[in-house]
Amino acid sequence: MPGTRRWPNIPPPRPACCAHGARGRQPETQLIVRASSQEQRAWNAALARLPASLHAYVIPADATALPPMLAARAALRGGVAYLCEGFTCHAPMTRPEELVAAFSAT
Repeated sequence: MPGTRRWPNIPPPRPACCAHGARGRQPETQLIVRASSQEQRAWNAALARLPASLHAYVIPADATALPPMLAARAALRGGVAYLCEGFTCHAPMTRPEELVAAFSAT
């Protein structure tokens, strides 16, 4: 078309939802631990035994004003860990030993 400029070597756009998968990667494994300050010591000991590359977030049980996705990960008495791999989340783990065992099994 006259007046239309075409930029050389620009790939066609991809939908944002597919761009991540197009690189052949799934989202990173992520772990969310919700625990009170008294419970965090046991959970931190378990976290120290997990791979250093794990994206782990420890959120106090009484934290407020969280984004909806984090607020949905409710704190439980004794603490709780929510593990998500790719697009799949495992059942909540309520004991630090469960968390360590989940990684030992892989």
